[in-house]
Amino acid sequence: MEGLLTNNIFFVYLLGILVIVNYEVFEKRQKIAIIYACSFGLMFNSDLRCLIVIALLLFILFLYEEYLNEDIVKIKYVTKIRYKILDFMYMYVIQYKLLYALVAIVLKSNVCYSFVESVLKEYDIGKAVLGNVLIILSVLVLIMGVHKMFNNPVELKKFNQIDQRFKEYPYYHLPLRDERKRNQLFEKLELVADVEDYTYFKRKKSYSSLSLEFLKIVLKKKRAQKGKEVIEGGYLAWNMGQILKCFALAKNLFLSFVRMKHKCKVLWSLIRRSIRKICFGVRDRFKRIMRWIWRHIRGYSTIEMQLIRILAYKKGLKMGKPKNPQEVYLILTRKIFEVIYAPMFFSGHKKYINVSKERDYYRYYLVYIYLHTVQTRLNDQTFAPLDKIFGNVDVIDWPKEALFIITLGLNNMRITRSRVEAHWRIIDKYGLNWELLFQLVDCIQ
Repeated sequence: MEGLLTNNIFFVYLLGILVIVNYEVFEKRQKIAIIYACSFGLMFNSDLRCLIVIALLLFILFLYEEYLNEDIVKIKYVTKIRYKILDFMYMYVIQYKLLYALVAIVLKSNVCYSFVESVLKEYDIGKAVLGNVLIILSVLVLIMGVHKMFNNPVELKKFNQIDQRFKEYPYYHLPLRDERKRNQLFEKLELVADVEDYTYFKRKKSYSSLSLEFLKIVLKKKRAQKGKEVIEGGYLAWNMGQILKCFALAKNLFLSFVRMKHKCKVLWSLIRRSIRKICFGVRDRFKRIMRWIWRHIRGYSTIEMQLIRILAYKKGLKMGKPKNPQEVYLILTRKIFEVIYAPMFFSGHKKYINVSKERDYYRYYLVYIYLHTVQTRLNDQTFAPLDKIFGNVDVIDWPKEALFIITLGLNNMRITRSRVEAHWRIIDKYGLNWELLFQLVDCIQ
């Protein structure tokens, strides 16, 4: 390390990176691509070790992303070190394809050269040829990573772009001091939360579904329900038992076949049919179990996770059931993004606007922003965002019955009388008019 600090190459590298970061003509991805190339170029200096170059690259990128970034709002909101680390890992692994640059550096290293040479020592390959092959391979990996970075199907907005929505409807725009208006508004916001995310106001600290607080609330509700959940849970256990029986039968048939002293065509035919039946049975059971899991888990996105997803995604937002491996990857990375950035952004925003502990209505404020951001589908017509339905009328004056019907359309499912009746507890809790609800449903058929 001392040799690195006394090496002129180190200071030339830092000076070059500083110039790149401050060069306004390049966009962020172009700057990162040049940083990758410069770091890869350090490997042509035989005095520098691979680990030193990787550590230097990670340090420079972390410093640039979390402290020297042109997104000033992000620097203000992301203050906790664990959030900075999570943000750096997500952005550079998922968005900026850092792993390709690291692999390229390793392929160019002396360690990789020595390893490949020891593996191929039986073959008469010249050192120059082997070195050139590794150089070409490492360059190709680096180019592939840069290409994937510039052709990433997902593009995210900066924090300062996300923050624009909150500036349009600032926190202190709510009637916080007028108790009558505040209660009137908050009742409507609680109605939305009860329909969309029953854990919302029960959670005091967490913002995502990946938290102990969220899981405790969900498990508590599951234990309290004795009807459908118990039956379906028993059905799942029955499926698992059937799979185990199938495997036990397959094991017994195989052992019987091994003990046989002579082959029997009839028995072999029976075994083949049994194996085929077992395979089809296992496949069907597995599909049923996966459908059950998908039906019960896929909807567990909190209001905060939905809100940050809508606000942050510029392109590449994939919803619904995946149809191919690419869509599986997009949905998985989206879920990871929601879990990481929902608490990161909202906790930072709350701290920055200095919400007082005595008048902490921040959770109500997020539902208020939510209603001005999400889209709804009233059977054959889509409103994006849903506040277009009411024009310039503020949420506080929206009819509760209309708001309830609109909230049912947030999941893009068709709104029917049976869906309305399924929420009878919420309807009774907020004193909604049944006749008016059914009239609204008939109007949008």
